[in-house]
Amino acid sequence: MGGGDAKLLTASAIWFGFEASLIDFLLYVSAFGGLLTIAVLLLRSQENLILAARIPVPRLLLTAKKIPYGIAIALGGFAAYPSSPLMKLALTQFS
Repeated sequence: MGGGDAKLLTASAIWFGFEASLIDFLLYVSAFGGLLTIAVLLLRSQENLILAARIPVPRLLLTAKKIPYGIAIALGGFAAYPSSPLMKLALTQFS
């Protein structure tokens, strides 16, 4: 996880506040991060096959030592958004 990922995670956590929705968000990020890491490691283990078959995969995804964790943070945010305080407030005011 790079510096940008840590900043994105912090900003997203502030959005959810210090409530139960923050735990939901962090659990979703962990689950999506684990799945993303497994997928990237599987891709990297098949690097020769991917290059031989000329499958269009970004080269940096195969050679970089980092996992693009921002994807997991974004997916976790989307999954936990319905339980966020702002969404709950919006739903109670318009119902």
